[in-house]
Amino acid sequence: ELADAAAIAIKANAVIAPDDISMAFPDIARYLSALNPIVADIDANGSVGDIVLNSLSLSALPLASLRAKGRARNMTSESKRNISLAFNGNIPNAERYKKALLSEPTASIISIPGLKAEGKLRLNGDVVSPDVAIHALDGTLAVEGSLNMNNEAYDLAVNTSAFPIDAFLRDYPFGSLTASIGASGRGFDLFSPSTSLDASLAVDSLWYNFHKFTDITANAALHDSQFAIALASPN
Repeated sequence: ELADAAAIAIKANAVIAPDDISMAFPDIARYLSALNPIVADIDANGSVGDIVLNSLSLSALPLASLRAKGRARNMTSESKRNISLAFNGNIPNAERYKKALLSEPTASIISIPGLKAEGKLRLNGDVVSPDVAIHALDGTLAVEGSLNMNNEAYDLAVNTSAFPIDAFLRDYPFGSLTASIGASGRGFDLFSPSTSLDASLAVDSLWYNFHKFTDITANAALHDSQFAIALASPN
């Protein structure tokens, strides 16, 4: 408790060379080779047990920039830790760097348009709760829900609004997607009898090969190693 009460006050700015990060983390060196120096600014205060992040700014222009603020409490206790972080970021030029960021086969298939992201991330004990929106061109992909990192229980919702699949897969005849996906369950090993899953898909509209498909629904369930799926489409 005395350690948690120790005061903290940090105001700093730094310029970090990608080569320095590569020396410390060689496994990610290939992803950093194309980056310019990273400029970082941080303003935080409070105590060890209650850290207030007034502002954090990271910039690796022209690739990306990120701003965030938040609060972290009880970081010395895994069961009581509580972190909340609000952020917004911009990735305007990932396409220029994709060969450094992706494997060659993947980079040849995928294009990366300019992206913006905003939202909140929360960690309460072992439970991570995202509330994040990613914007690409005129479309949006939003993710909300929770994931327990201890027992692998999750409850997630993904919603897209005119999300431009064609901007990522330009060699394929996809267009935009407006849909909602819900998934809840426990475990990620599909061959384990303890894994359970209930999922639903509702496609309001999907453009494919210049044709608009609408009102597609699907439901899937996995319980006791038994998988069931139902699909409905009037198209």
